Amino acid sequence: MRALIINDMENDFVDEKGALRVENAVRCVEPIKKWKAAMKKENSPVIYVCDTHFKGDSEFDKWGTHTVEGTWGAEIIDELKPDDTDYVLKKWKYSAFYATPLDMLLRQLGVDTIVLTGVLTDVCIQHTAADAYYRGYKTIVPRSCTATITEERKDYALRFVEQMYDAEIVE
Repeated sequence: MRALIINDMENDFVDEKGALRVENAVRCVEPIKKWKAAMKKENSPVIYVCDTHFKGDSEFDKWGTHTVEGTWGAEIIDELKPDDTDYVLKKWKYSAFYATPLDMLLRQLGVDTIVLTGVLTDVCIQHTAADAYYRGYKTIVPRSCTATITEERKDYALRFVEQMYDAEIVE
C-alpha cells in the first residue's frame, strides 16, 4: 500500500509573508492537490509532516526563526488543509522519520511505499528519502510536487535520492 507524505507545506515556507519562504513552493500546491485526490480515491493514507520548533531552537542559528509551535507560520497552508481522515505529525529535524511516530504509523497502516512531496527538496525531502530507504520503504518523488531554493539544487537532490536511495522520480 502507498501513503502520500506532504512535508512542510506550512505558511512560513509557502506564503509570501512566510519567515523562510521558498519562492517555488507555491508551484507545488496544485500538483500536490492532484496527488492527494488520486491517493484518496485508492484509499491510501495522507500524512502531513510539519516542521515545528519551540522558541529559542538551535536550528534558528542556521535558518532564522520559523514554524514556531502555535504560530501562523507553523500552520499548514489553507490550500492544502488536512481533512478528518488525514494524519498530521510534527517533526523537529529535517527527516520526517527522525524522533517522530511516522515509521510506526506507516507499519500499522500496512504501507510499503511512500509518495514524498513538499519542501525543501534538498533538505527535508532528501533526508526523509534516506530514512525511508534505511527502513525498507520504496519511495516515489513526483518532481512537480517538490521545491527548493533553486532548480539546480532541486535537480541535484532528485538525482541523488534516485541514485543513492532507489527513489523513483516521476512527473
